[in-house]
Amino acid sequence: MRRSIAVTICGALLIAAATSPLWVGRRPSILSQSEVISAATDKGSYPSVETKLISSQQLHLVTQSRSNSGMPWDRFWIVAVSGDYGVLGSGTNSKNTWGVAVIPDKRPITIDGYVSGTVGAQPPFWNELTDLSSS
Repeated sequence: MRRSIAVTICGALLIAAATSPLWVGRRPSILSQSEVISAATDKGSYPSVETKLISSQQLHLVTQSRSNSGMPWDRFWIVAVSGDYGVLGSGTNSKNTWGVAVIPDKRPITIDGYVSGTVGAQPPFWNELTDLSSS
């Protein structure tokens, strides 16, 4: 009897762990898309601004860092801006052609960092990111 209860509990935990990415992304965002765009662009004018709400597991695609980016249920707004946006890389005199602001989906609104590039009009990782705001 105890063994069957333990097996049932373990099975339920495995199912919950396996499906957690599905229910983590389904809760509504704390910040709105317009709030994060306003925070990231500070009312500047850019040719194109796009956003995606992503999980902390996807953040390494943006930051190129393998370090843990918080808890699995943490989410981040990624604001991609076409044009000279963000911080110039060291040792380059080129203007940025795109930039990304990383904003945690929590209040108060803060920008955790910037990523920028000088090739193409869009970040190369953009299409790999799953947008949780449209789920």
